[in-house]
Parts: sequence; C-alpha cells; structure tokens
Amino acid sequence: MGAVISTLAQVWFGVALAIPMLTIAILIKLLSLCCKKKTLNGLSVILVKFAWQMSLWLTPWIWLTSAKSWSAKLAIMSEQVRKRAEGESNARPVFILGNHTSFLDTVLTITRLPISVAWQARTYMGAHLFKLPILSTICHGCGHFSVPYQGKGDDDFRVDKIEIAKTQKLVDQHIENKGVLCFFPEGAMNGNPSVIREIRYGGMKKALAYDAIIWTFITNGNQVMWPRKKQIGGFAGYGQYALKEISPIGCRALVAKLKKQGSKEDQLKEDYVILSEYIRTEMQSEWNDLLDGSSQLSKDDKKKDN
Repeated sequence: MGAVISTLAQVWFGVALAIPMLTIAILIKLLSLCCKKKTLNGLSVILVKFAWQMSLWLTPWIWLTSAKSWSAKLAIMSEQVRKRAEGESNARPVFILGNHTSFLDTVLTITRLPISVAWQARTYMGAHLFKLPILSTICHGCGHFSVPYQGKGDDDFRVDKIEIAKTQKLVDQHIENKGVLCFFPEGAMNGNPSVIREIRYGGMKKALAYDAIIWTFITNGNQVMWPRKKQIGGFAGYGQYALKEISPIGCRALVAKLKKQGSKEDQLKEDYVILSEYIRTEMQSEWNDLLDGSSQLSKDDKKKDN
C-alpha cells in the first residue's frame, strides 16, 4: 500500500510541476517577442518562482521550514542587492552558494528568494538542460548560463574550454550589470549529503575577482523528497533550510583575516584555496546545525512555509 501511495504522490507532483512550467514556457515565448533581454530574463525568473511555488502548494506532503531569523537575513540580503542595483558606492555583488543533494534544491532556492533578489539572480546549468523541451525555453528566457560539461561521472569536471570561456564572459557581464550569481559550489549533486563535497575553485576565483558578499543557502531533507537518481520527486518528507552571511565586507577582507589568523602553511596557500576551504567548513557547520533540528528552529519557524 505504501508503494502505491508513493507512486501516486510522484505522479501528482509531476503533474503539479509540469503544468505550471508548460504555462510559463508559453508566456516566456510570448514575452520574448516584445521584451528587451534584461526585462525578459527578470520576468522569466519571477514566473518560474511563482510556478514552482504553486507546485509546492499543491503537494502538502512536502514539508519545508526555514531556520531561525530567516526573514531578518533575507532583509539584509535584499538591502545589499538593492544598493548594488541602484549603483551605491562600495556596494558589492552578492553570491548565493548552496549545497546540492537534489533537484528540489533549485526549486526551493528560487521560491524562497524575495522578488527583488530573484529578479537579479542567474545561475549555471548543464548545457544538456538547454536542449530539453519546455525547460530549454525557460532556461533561455531566464538568461541562465550554460556549462558545457564533457566529463563522465560526478567527479569528472572536464568542460569544453572554448565554450566555457564564452559562458564566463556572459557571467562577468551579468555581475558587472548589478546581477546576483547563484550556484552550487560543490560542482555536482552530492550522494552523501552529510558531508559537503570539496568546493570547486572556479567559483571562488570569481568571488575574489569581484570581492563579492557571499551567502550560503543550506538545505537538509530535499534528498528524501526528491532523490538525486529519480527523474521526478514528490515523496513525503520534511526539509529545512537556512541562510548565512559569510563575508559581509567582501571575501577579500575575509581571506586576509583568515591568512592573518592561520598557520604559516595556510599563509602560503592561494587566496581561492583558503576561501574554498573556509566556505566548505561553514557550509558543513550550517548543515550540521540543521540536522540537530530544534537548535536552529524557533517555534514560529516550525510552521510549514509552502
């Protein structure tokens, strides 16, 4: 009986996901005929946000709750993004980094970001996703960045060097145009959620180049509701998520502080290596706190968010 219920839940979730996505894909096609690129990108992301929010509303057995002080932290992030968008002096780019254990991570992230942040946010996506029906229209509409992977397996990060160079130019343009960059710094979906994978250096180099403010968006439980090897999720489960500001005055100052406090061996490391190791430690600590449960959650936060 349990297997039948799980299958029905998957089918329902698939329908609840597909119909809103098909609807917004059509809307994005229509908007592309009359909107400038930047406006189209922002509108497309907001459409995705509301479509996926509807999908979660329609699947009440997927239970998601935020950690303590979530709203206060979002307010800080929103203000940072606003200052950057309005060209205020000393305003830094905002990078949002998440752990990656499930396709549900992407859904959860965009539905939880405020509209003002989501409008500016773009991410990296595997090039193969730009070839899928419906999703390709959405990816192009949002202006996400194609990563031309050539490797095989979760630990093979080879890419087409010519194509990735083109992608990085687009990423740089986005950041310089006041955009927010979101990505999963582990580089691949993690089959062992309890241990954060090594952080890829490319994203850390980019963060240092722009002296970004880094936030981490950590989730726990998504891998149960949408297992990484399942094409569609929808299983009943309980998930938590938390936000943490890692470098409020920019990651260059953070690395300088870490070097000053570190050993002689640490001081000889490249800045991007130090930042990578620190981010991994902070993400692991935040995940552990979520696993502990009530230590991070207030009574009000324990309500279902979706």
